[in-house]
Amino acid sequence: MRLKNSIYLCCLMIWLSLSPSISQAHLLGLTPNLPTIDFSGSGIIDYNADTGIIEVSGDPSTLFAIEPFIFANILNTQANNAKNINIRFQVDHNGNFISDDTNIADMVILGSIDINGDGSIDHSGTLLTAEVLDFGFFNSEANGDDVFDLQLNNINGELAFLYSDQDIAIRIISEASIEYNNAFNNSFSSSWQGQAKGVIGSTIPFITDPIPTPIPAAFWLWASALTVFFPYLRRIKM
Repeated sequence: MRLKNSIYLCCLMIWLSLSPSISQAHLLGLTPNLPTIDFSGSGIIDYNADTGIIEVSGDPSTLFAIEPFIFANILNTQANNAKNINIRFQVDHNGNFISDDTNIADMVILGSIDINGDGSIDHSGTLLTAEVLDFGFFNSEANGDDVFDLQLNNINGELAFLYSDQDIAIRIISEASIEYNNAFNNSFSSSWQGQAKGVIGSTIPFITDPIPTPIPAAFWLWASALTVFFPYLRRIKM
């Protein structure tokens, strides 16, 4: 009986360590780091179920960086109040990102900026372009904020030098609003639309040096299980 209970307990521990979480979020878990570009709640995130296209539009407000130090407003250069941030990519009906033509930028940020505060515009036009690599999402409870995140690479534009050897991370917050009756409900089988604000920043720089791979926790559980089984196996053999 003790052997049976011990085997059951160890197998249960190992199964729990290897099984995925039932209530697992679909976010990528990226946090935009400096340099960051903020965009306010006047933005929109829109999904078309017929085409699978997600479009995010908004207006950048400020650029903040440490090296070099920059804290500056990004001015609108678009006519007719057109948005200066435009992101467009495709997903399937499960929300999985679908790769597209890498020759066409998925993200374009336009505007002008005085980065050194001398009163003269230093960069104007296409400030950043990038290609989407992956997309994540999280649907909150009723009247809560939905969250989306993106990872992008192939960075170009006037401000590309700020993101050298890094990818771009974008975190989008879509607040509950009476303006949008068909907000995101954790489904990509029908179209939805919502308010959008967020932060665009860098990811952790690429590491080219090899780093040791940690030993999985499941290995230690297996090792623990063997220490339980081994005395009984010896008795059976004898």
